[in-house]
Amino acid sequence: MSFAALLGIALLIGAVTILGIALVSYMSSLARSAHELKVEMRKDLDDGIRRVETEMIKQTKWARGDLMAKVERSRGAMLEDLGRRQQDIQAALTAEIAKRDTAWTAEREGLTTTIAQLEERIATLEQRLRSRSRQGEPTAETAPPNTEVATPRCCPTSRRKPRPPAAATRRPTPPPAERAAAEPVHEKGEWGE
Repeated sequence: MSFAALLGIALLIGAVTILGIALVSYMSSLARSAHELKVEMRKDLDDGIRRVETEMIKQTKWARGDLMAKVERSRGAMLEDLGRRQQDIQAALTAEIAKRDTAWTAEREGLTTTIAQLEERIATLEQRLRSRSRQGEPTAETAPPNTEVATPRCCPTSRRKPRPPAAATRRPTPPPAERAAAEPVHEKGEWGE
């Protein structure tokens, strides 16, 4: 082999070695930049997640505050409505109680007036009774019983026939001694016993 062939083979081996070293260094730089890119992406992702969490916390606090404000407004409106309804019910009950109290007072006054009128009539009748007893006219105790039956006030056009008084239809009861003598005495065995 000649010197030129050896030199060509040596140069070829050197070029392949340099090319391999360059390829390995290029691959290592690519791996390093990929690792750096991965680290940066993870860092950016963590920063984004932190920002999203912070925003979510802020939004949650804002929504909670807004919700609490709405709840307070709703509670205030409900309490106001409840108070208004309670006042309406109380006013209606007070009016009903006053109306019934007025009706009861009027009824009581009417009864008092009726009782007073009845007492006056009783007093007038007692005076008439006394004056008649002084004059010798028959009174309710000494007068014969009234045989007329009064027509009920509920139906003045009633056409009932008046019943005779109970005293007129009933037979007088004999004294006990006469009753015992009039009843037949049954001896034992007379009826088949």
